[in-house]
Amino acid sequence: MPASHEELFPRGGTHKKTLDHQNKQQSEVDLFKAPEGGVKKVRKWKPQVDKSGSQSYRKTDKHASRTHLDQHVKRVEPLTYKIAVPGMLIYGSVKEIHEYELTVSLPNGLVGSVPITHISDGYTSLLQKLTESSLVGDTETLHSLYDLFCVGQLVTCKILDSSVGHKGRQHLKLSIKPQDTNQGIQLAALTHGLVVQGAVLSREEHGYVIETGIKGIQAFLENKSIENYRQKYNKGDALQIGQHLDCVIQCINTGETVSRAVKLTVNPQVVKKAVVSAGMEVTFSSLLPGMAVQATVDKISDDGLTVRFLSYSGSIHRTHMKENPHMYEQQQQVEATILYIHPSTKAISLSMLTHVTSRTVPQIGRLTVGCIIEEAKVWRIDRGQRVYVRLGDNLVGLAHAKSLSDQEVKDVSKEFKRGTTHRCRVVDLDLMDNVAIVTMKQSILKQQFLAYKDIVPGAVIQCQVRAIHSTGVSVKVTSHIKGFIPSMHLFDAALKHPEKKFKEGQKLKCRVLRVDPSKYKLLVTNKKSLVTSSLPILTSYDQAQPGMVTEGFIASVRDNGVLVVFCNDIKGWVPRSELSATHMEYPDKMFYVGQVVRCRVLSCQPEEERLKLSFQIAGMKRFGSKAVDVPEGFEVGKLVDCRVVKKSDKGLDVAVLPSEKQAFLPKMHLSDHLSNCDLLLASYQEGDIISEVMYLSSKTVLIVSKKLSLIQASKSDSLAKDFTSIKPGLLYPGVLKNRMSYGVFVNLTHDLIGLAPNKFISDHRVTDPPNLYTPGQSLVAKVTEVDEDKRRFLLSLRMSDCYHDNTDIGIGLLENYLEERAMIMQSIDKQKGSKLAVLHCGQVARVCITDVNDHGVLCQTNEGARGFVTHEHMIGVRCQQGKVCDAVILEVDIQANCVAFSLNHDLLKAIKHRKDNKFSQVKIGQVLKSEVHLIREEFVLVSLKGHAAGRMAYVPAKKHLNDCFEKRQFSVGQINHVVIKRVENVLLASLQIHEDKAQDQNKASVVKEHNLKPGMKVTAVVRAVHEFQLNLAVGPLDAPGRVYISEVAAQHEEGISPLASYKSGMEVTVKVIGFRDGKTHKYLPISHPNFTKTIPECTLKKSKLAIKGFCEGEEISRTYKVGDSIQAFVHSYSNHCLWMQVDPVVRGVVYILNMSEDQQVLNNPSHHFKPGGSYTVTVLDASDPHKLELSMLGDKTPITPGAIVRGLVLAVHPSSGLVVQLSDRYRGRVSLTDLADKFVDNPVDRYRENKMIKACVLACDEKDKCVLSLRKSRLHQGSICKIKDPELLSMDEVKTGQVLHGFVNNCSDKGVFLSLGRDITGRIQYSHLSHYYIKEPKKVFFIGKVVTAKVISVDYSSKQMELSCLEKDTGATENVPKSLVSNKRVAKDSGRTMKKKKVINDKEIKVDKQKKAKKHKLEKSVKRSSRTLDKGLAEELDSGVDVSKDSGSDTETIKIVKKSTPVSRLQVSSGFVWDNTFTLPKKTSQAQDSDSDDSEDEQQPAPKKSKREKLEDRRQEEKMLYQTEQELLQHQREPQSVDDFDRLVLQSSDSSLVWLKYMAFHLATTEIEKARAVAERALKSISFREEQEKLNVWVAYMNLENMYGTPETLQAVFDRAVQQNEALKVFQQLIDVYVKSEKIEQAEQLYSTMVRRFSLKKDVWISFARFYFKNNRAESARKLLQRSLKSLDKRDHVEVISKIAQMEFKFGEPERGKTMFENILSSYPKRTDLWSVYIDMMVKLDDKEAVRQLFERVTHQTLSAKRMKFFFKKYMDFEKKYGNEASVDIVRQKAIDYVEIRTGAAET
Repeated sequence: MPASHEELFPRGGTHKKTLDHQNKQQSEVDLFKAPEGGVKKVRKWKPQVDKSGSQSYRKTDKHASRTHLDQHVKRVEPLTYKIAVPGMLIYGSVKEIHEYELTVSLPNGLVGSVPITHISDGYTSLLQKLTESSLVGDTETLHSLYDLFCVGQLVTCKILDSSVGHKGRQHLKLSIKPQDTNQGIQLAALTHGLVVQGAVLSREEHGYVIETGIKGIQAFLENKSIENYRQKYNKGDALQIGQHLDCVIQCINTGETVSRAVKLTVNPQVVKKAVVSAGMEVTFSSLLPGMAVQATVDKISDDGLTVRFLSYSGSIHRTHMKENPHMYEQQQQVEATILYIHPSTKAISLSMLTHVTSRTVPQIGRLTVGCIIEEAKVWRIDRGQRVYVRLGDNLVGLAHAKSLSDQEVKDVSKEFKRGTTHRCRVVDLDLMDNVAIVTMKQSILKQQFLAYKDIVPGAVIQCQVRAIHSTGVSVKVTSHIKGFIPSMHLFDAALKHPEKKFKEGQKLKCRVLRVDPSKYKLLVTNKKSLVTSSLPILTSYDQAQPGMVTEGFIASVRDNGVLVVFCNDIKGWVPRSELSATHMEYPDKMFYVGQVVRCRVLSCQPEEERLKLSFQIAGMKRFGSKAVDVPEGFEVGKLVDCRVVKKSDKGLDVAVLPSEKQAFLPKMHLSDHLSNCDLLLASYQEGDIISEVMYLSSKTVLIVSKKLSLIQASKSDSLAKDFTSIKPGLLYPGVLKNRMSYGVFVNLTHDLIGLAPNKFISDHRVTDPPNLYTPGQSLVAKVTEVDEDKRRFLLSLRMSDCYHDNTDIGIGLLENYLEERAMIMQSIDKQKGSKLAVLHCGQVARVCITDVNDHGVLCQTNEGARGFVTHEHMIGVRCQQGKVCDAVILEVDIQANCVAFSLNHDLLKAIKHRKDNKFSQVKIGQVLKSEVHLIREEFVLVSLKGHAAGRMAYVPAKKHLNDCFEKRQFSVGQINHVVIKRVENVLLASLQIHEDKAQDQNKASVVKEHNLKPGMKVTAVVRAVHEFQLNLAVGPLDAPGRVYISEVAAQHEEGISPLASYKSGMEVTVKVIGFRDGKTHKYLPISHPNFTKTIPECTLKKSKLAIKGFCEGEEISRTYKVGDSIQAFVHSYSNHCLWMQVDPVVRGVVYILNMSEDQQVLNNPSHHFKPGGSYTVTVLDASDPHKLELSMLGDKTPITPGAIVRGLVLAVHPSSGLVVQLSDRYRGRVSLTDLADKFVDNPVDRYRENKMIKACVLACDEKDKCVLSLRKSRLHQGSICKIKDPELLSMDEVKTGQVLHGFVNNCSDKGVFLSLGRDITGRIQYSHLSHYYIKEPKKVFFIGKVVTAKVISVDYSSKQMELSCLEKDTGATENVPKSLVSNKRVAKDSGRTMKKKKVINDKEIKVDKQKKAKKHKLEKSVKRSSRTLDKGLAEELDSGVDVSKDSGSDTETIKIVKKSTPVSRLQVSSGFVWDNTFTLPKKTSQAQDSDSDDSEDEQQPAPKKSKREKLEDRRQEEKMLYQTEQELLQHQREPQSVDDFDRLVLQSSDSSLVWLKYMAFHLATTEIEKARAVAERALKSISFREEQEKLNVWVAYMNLENMYGTPETLQAVFDRAVQQNEALKVFQQLIDVYVKSEKIEQAEQLYSTMVRRFSLKKDVWISFARFYFKNNRAESARKLLQRSLKSLDKRDHVEVISKIAQMEFKFGEPERGKTMFENILSSYPKRTDLWSVYIDMMVKLDDKEAVRQLFERVTHQTLSAKRMKFFFKKYMDFEKKYGNEASVDIVRQKAIDYVEIRTGAAET
């Protein structure tokens, strides 16, 4: 090393220096630190003997003797806080891990802390994303410091700051960021085997990117190299971002790229052996703590050793040596690790301790803080009167002088002689020095708690208040043990002002809730009920026994139960059923978080940590048993006023006025409209008065409701009061309580809850009826059935039962909804002044379009209100970003805080030209044409036409509370006629068709009044005779009535209608047996109070006429049971079912198989069964009381195996057989092999759907899984039948070598599959299908074809069978058309491999060159080679299709392709790169050579294989298949087909990399259209949140169109990409595409567009200028600069000019660049960044004198000291590199002069 270099960078060690040099060094250190009292003299240390006889040092002046300096150099000093200065690199061991920092043990007993923000840049980035609440799904999970580090882990630190903390304690702030610790490593110093400490930056597919902080390198750690590390240190888990690793460099990519790729390894064995050797040429700046070196002992002293290593010297203090220093000899070789390097003195300290050199956890870690050592032997006493003791097992303890006794020790060496033993206690562990810090004080030896581990959960401890916080109170148990009391645990009751109860220093008695020694956390409770509890304390799940009673506190209250927590974080769950003996609807009103509760253990599963509890304890008062305190005069349904007391997420706590009794108003009871409930809850404030709320319940909590439907029912006295008032046919309002799979439960007030089964929920067919409604929704229910014994009732929610065409109901609902919305808007505007309050529907607003996307446009009003316009509201309107236009407000959405606009031109025109005069007025009842514009859950917004043009109206989207389907009939743009219903405030209208229907209903419901009663006999006249009833004029008032067909006579002639003998005008005597409502036509109960306006239902039956009055059994309808024989009347025939009417209410169905035994009748049922015909039938099924299953054949015929039954063919499947419907809803299957005793092709062709057949039942385990047979041998078991193809009943009957017939049921790539029996299938591989290659196997072996095959092998365990239909195996002639066969197959002989060669005829035929050229043009990617192919694999890959046919040639060719020819198309591994080298695939050299060949070698047969070789081949084949399956399961196999990619994109639909690989797969085979289709699929599949992933696909799509498409297609894709992404990013990406493909002209055009569109973006102008410079168009760039200055803001001018000036230096004229910098600096002389850049540019020009002139100019500027320091340092570095010693001294002197001048000026 040159002498001059040595002087500038002095090393550590004992090199002697001249006094002059030391002065220079000291001046450099304090160069920019102004002394307080002027320039001080340089002082040195002088040794001085203290009282104990050891040497200490004091300062002397510069004339002191130099001998003292030599003595100072020889002594090895330990590290102290004075020596530890900011900037020092030091090796440390993790001592403690906290939530937000690490405590690190440093050499010689020093301690420092690492904040969480100084772990690594990658970890800090994750922290920032977390704090900004933008941690998205694809971001790595943020792990805590506890997951990233372990105690005892060695880390390299950099001291950031040294300060004095509380009570004078020194505090070192450290950083372990690789950017800080590895800052000095030079790129040239990196070499194989060098240890570098780094941190995980990101996780990639094949490994991890490591953050090293070394500029110019990219470090990567492969997955395969971390396995040992993961198992040893990471418990087998993956590495996490921020985790620090000791890495060894394996190899360095020395390519000519900007950054080098470095491959690392963390194998513990490799890291342990890594030593810095002399051949590595490591510079001093690259030396780091933690590096292992081979050192040579140079000098020996009592304090340690001085050693030499490489070309440097260092020291090893005695505390970091294994033995006494005098045990070593000079020139002895030792292993050591660098501990720290002083930044100023360059002194190096090393360590020889085993745990440091081997990078392991120190032995002292086996001890625990607090343990007592009974016999500790004194080992030695050092200079500082510290006592070292032996603790056994080679462990060392250190006792400081103050820790030796409670009293002062005057003479340590006398009282603690070497070899004496003492009792001591471990108070701390120094992991870096491998020493335990002990104390011999008796006070500490007797102390109960010394560490967190000494405290156990559940224990009662004494503590003292330290401080009071907003979240609780912090306490201390001892000086080292701190704890915390959360707010909920300060007292048994909640405290609003804890500072009034607790004071600092106050002593408390608390119980330990939880302690975590590893995290130094202690949680205690001050609740007296828990502290003084006499019940067992639960601290583990093992302690919990069923029946045990204990106390805990509530941590969470939910609707389905309560979570209780005990000591040691033991958690138990109390289900809702165990909260109380009575049902508790709102548990949060009974329990609160922090409440102390007594519980009983029901069950416990310790291994799963599950604990089930109950609040129901014998002998203890249960929760909810206390009567609710209700106001005087309480009654469900009563209306009162209330005041809001408190607001929560679930509702409002209110005080009933005037009694002030507490009640609860649930959120869902704030309105009938659930969409308004959240908004109403937000609008109410404490103190607001709510009028007219209704008492709803007082079971456990007093509940009130604000639902208008309930309030109106209360006013009209139509609420359900008790169970006795529930009668069938009555309508009640209610609230949906719960949804189940079989129906919904509705609460009708008074806790009367009824069930609405699925079939009574809706009139429409829906897949999931219960989900039509939402819990809490207001409904109207009709009682259909009451069970008084079980006190249950059934309800109906169907519109046909609950709604009777009254349009006023829907208008009322809509009016109430709009009134609530208006009230909400006023309340919100009053509270916080919403921008939306001034906007209303139908208003025209001026908007500015801010974004255009696939869903429409986003816009903003002048007032700042955000809005949107969907495509259906902007038809014919062209929208662009930044366009300002008029829009019509359709809806103001308060919840979403946005506005729905319309840009419809006709609507805008109509509103703008609207006239307000008497001719344009809208009146109630007017019929107007309207156009639908908006459809919402509660309303439909329309614009009126005609004289009311320009006005908006609301139409109900619900006709009724139960309506869910009304809005579905509307669509935007639909034209309807509406009738105006309301004109106040807003216009409300109803559809004309609904109004007309309501009027017709009203007319039809006008019934004459009469005095008829049930049981009366009267005379009636027949008015009309219909198919199923007689219309009558009943009684003297001619009241309209009827006699239903079932009430004409008791006995009827089969097939004849009983109404056939009646004529119009006949007079008959009838008896009244019931009544129907005139509006609903529903039957009314006999107990109904008023029949005067109803329609009488009469009977003509003589048996009923003979009975006086009305008695039971004479009702219109009755209940039917299975087996009853009844009369039914034909209604109609459809879908193989005969529908019959039993009575006016009950219908029946007769399935075709239960109609008749006569086949002729079954062939044409509609001809034999006429409407109205009477038949005697038997009830088969009565599960539905309104729909019976009937039979004309009597009782059910049992379906048993062996029975011959009649069936109806439901479905015909060519591949599987028939599906047959049997009687009694049985269903069976007939397989192909059970259709006949002789197999023929296409056996199912003779059957068709709906054909009647006879079948034999073979088995019937379930109703829908009967097995049938149509074989004659089965149907006629007594007769002799010829069976050609016998039945195969099981796989066991099949033997190898057997020849069978079967039906083809599938033909796929795997082969042809045959059905040999009902559940027996075999496979024929293509190689066993024919001696020839078959061009189209599916045409030859079609579904249903009969094939003769021989059994080759049978696997009985897996039920798989291999077959062959070769002529040599079956003896049957192959019957394959010649037009469908190609070349003859090559015999696969028994050789181990088979060569692919061309088979030619006996005569050699020359192929036409033109045809061959065409052929190769289509097959460029296929190689004709002589590669070997495994026999088993060839059979699997054999598709049976000849891919090499040439129709114009007589030559027969066979090609067996194992793999596609690799093409230079697109390769995607870990990343995806599109570049200009992406071209169409070219022929390989082999393919090109094959083109020139006119003939190929004749294929020679391979030698036969032995049995052993065949067995080995089969084993290899199975092994390969198994490996392939495993790769598929473990996702290690790269996709090789479209199916593979489809599976992959389903698994990772949001990964752009997967989609790009899929595109590349298609492009590799020149399938451009398929690649486009994949791109479109990707854009639709990737979530809209994954913006970057979508952008990646757009970029790839543009690349594709750039290379394979036209300019038009590229422009189309680009336009779409701009609309759906950030436009600037898309422009930049397309420019990159153009530049890489060398389309300079297109890139320039796009840049021109960019600078116009993004004229305010300086980066766009700078990028455009760089483009011009790189393409040798400097003049265009200069003109561009002038344009940019006109467009950009003035604050951006300097940066743009500076950037372009730098481009002039690099690509243009340097002189012009100088001029530009000079002009800028003349205006901004104090911009140090410009000076620095200017100097750097000049340095690169190699004009040293010009650079010196610039330095002279800048150092004479009036700048701050910090900036002047920067330039002087930069100046000195320049002279060191390009100057000489003299020039360096000149610069140094100038710096000193500057400091003296500045200091003098300061003193003056």
